[in-house]
Amino acid sequence: GRSDRSGRTTGELMILRLAAALTAVLVSLSGAVLTGSPAEAAGGRGYALYTAEDPLGRTHVQRWNPCDRITVKVNLAAVPGAAAKLRAQREVKVSLRRLARASGMRFRFTGRTTFVPRTLNWRRQPADLVVAFVRPGQTNYPLAGWSAGYGGVRSTIGLRTNGTYRVQAVRGFVLIDHPQTKGWPKGLNRRGGSRPAFIGHELGHAVGLDHVDDPRQLMHPALTRRSPATYAAGDRSGLRRVGRPAGC
Repeated sequence: GRSDRSGRTTGELMILRLAAALTAVLVSLSGAVLTGSPAEAAGGRGYALYTAEDPLGRTHVQRWNPCDRITVKVNLAAVPGAAAKLRAQREVKVSLRRLARASGMRFRFTGRTTFVPRTLNWRRQPADLVVAFVRPGQTNYPLAGWSAGYGGVRSTIGLRTNGTYRVQAVRGFVLIDHPQTKGWPKGLNRRGGSRPAFIGHELGHAVGLDHVDDPRQLMHPALTRRSPATYAAGDRSGLRRVGRPAGC
């Protein structure tokens, strides 16, 4: 979703029909609102999921196969200095471990890359999931302003031999506005939210969680000093819906 100047966040879902194939690509995106008024979001149960409707009118949750190991690369090219790169990489790994514990999903860190996610280059992505610390001008996703990051998941929808459809996440990404987040005093933004919590929020989008309107959850779009340091009860309920407890 995009965050406008009033702090509202809107979700977007694009279905791209591929010629000569019974497959489509679904894109679900969300930017984290870090300043301004709290965003309007759904999810009264404490969690909200990205979903897609198939041509038969049935709704599917967009989720990875949690029995597969999801490969992860990190882009630290915009982070100056070896110590700062190691700190940023460590924050990503800590966030991935928290996500794995909450969801039962398995992640395999495969090193660094210079790949920067953009709207149309996902097929060239060098890992299932890329976390990139970037300058806003490097990507065409809307960074800066209210939003210091962006996360999303790309899924395919395909026709099974029995005539039903399956939705499967195939790529995820997280973008971190490094020039904005590196200036947070003691790692905190102006409202008190920490960068590791912020990375965890965007990773939640990359595995299928949408924003919620409960400020006690990490997936609330405005991260403040009152936000949890990691996934709260509602977040964990949502992660169980997209993770291993929901089956492969």
